[in-house]
Amino acid sequence: MSLDISTKSKIEQIISVLKTQKKTLSCAESCTGGLIASAFVDVSGASEIFEGGVIAYSNSAKKEILQVPGDIVETFGAVSKETVIAMASASAKLFNTNFALASTGYAEVNSCANAQGGVMYLALYAQGHIKIEKLRLSHERNMNRKIAVHTAINMLFTELCGGQ
Repeated sequence: MSLDISTKSKIEQIISVLKTQKKTLSCAESCTGGLIASAFVDVSGASEIFEGGVIAYSNSAKKEILQVPGDIVETFGAVSKETVIAMASASAKLFNTNFALASTGYAEVNSCANAQGGVMYLALYAQGHIKIEKLRLSHERNMNRKIAVHTAINMLFTELCGGQ
């Protein structure tokens, strides 16, 4: 995914702030399939703050790799605020980071019989606190994924830089 100038600038500012604060970032991605991690590692200096990421696309990967409790996935579903909270917290724990971004959702608008197509949840783990965004998107699959990535980056940018 190529970054527009505004997004690249935000990532550069995020990297600068995290370096100055000696803080680190990780991610756990499902519907974005590694695009959040890629957006960061596309920018020079990311290696100083980015510890790693997990693409946990299947429910078993969410449970086995990220240790998302099975009862959360079974009770609330893989696409839920409860699951994305668990994913963000698990990423921070797994990589021992101060900040983590997580995504889960249905990128394909017409993919679900239960009318949840285009619904995505994003979470920001910020030093023990969680912020969530729920998106209801109606574009084609890859556009929805790009919007989710930009939203996740904006969540972290707002947290660290006040949305400047």
